[in-house]
Amino acid sequence: DNNTILGYGAMDDMVEGDDNVAIGMNALGGALDATADASAGNIAIGKAAMGGAWVSATSEYNVAIGHQALDDALAGSNYNVAIGRRACTMLTSGDSNIAIGADALYSSTDVDKCIIIGADAAQAVMTADADATIAIGFSSLSVLTSGQACIAIGNESLNENTIGDSNIAIGFNAMLETGAFQNDNNIAIGSSNPDGSLLGAMGGDWVTAASSNNVAIGTGSMTGDMNALNNTCIGKDSDTSAVSSSNQTVIGYAVTGQADNSVTLGNDAVTNVYIAEDSGARFTIGTGGAVTMPNQP
Repeated sequence: DNNTILGYGAMDDMVEGDDNVAIGMNALGGALDATADASAGNIAIGKAAMGGAWVSATSEYNVAIGHQALDDALAGSNYNVAIGRRACTMLTSGDSNIAIGADALYSSTDVDKCIIIGADAAQAVMTADADATIAIGFSSLSVLTSGQACIAIGNESLNENTIGDSNIAIGFNAMLETGAFQNDNNIAIGSSNPDGSLLGAMGGDWVTAASSNNVAIGTGSMTGDMNALNNTCIGKDSDTSAVSSSNQTVIGYAVTGQADNSVTLGNDAVTNVYIAEDSGARFTIGTGGAVTMPNQP
């Protein structure tokens, strides 16, 4: 009851389902088995939207808008939103996903709670490990397969990440070329320059081994080739001293770190470093004691 149908072949095999809307040729028009044909509350707009052969279970309260959106053989897939040509086109049993953009969340069959916005975003076959992935931007996380708890915001951000876990990339081209390594727990915030002279944060080519536990904030920060661990770079064009750097903290504009297990504050144009506004703060060096800097006149 209460179904709305407009278009050749639309809702052609729905026998018992209620409160569905099908607009477009073959929208919600696939062959449905005796269980699936009781599905309710779906909205399909566009040629072949939700047009697959549904089997085994009801699939309910889904929204598909666009040519072939959410059009595979649904089997107990609920509460999904797919907007755009072929968005969620291979999903069969995933729940509560949002995919907006042409080919967004294209190949995955069974993932849940993902938010994918942007053409070609999260295109690869994602496993259940990748549930709750967030990818916003053209081609962001486009080859992710099993990486867990990743967030990519910005065109082509985390573009090559496949299995790395708990990475956050925010900015155009942030963490662009990470390779297919087990890169975990990295945070990159910063877009590339419009003229391409500086890459997005951690946007360089990771070609030799995994890089994990790094933080880069600023356009062009930590953009060299890397297999680095446990580093922090804050500031535009800041970077560590070497490809395989470890435990370097680098702070300031265009600063390069000096050595592993070190802190570098400021670039070579800096003439003074103030510890507290009265220059009289106390700080501790290792376990050997404290040094008190006298107040300056």
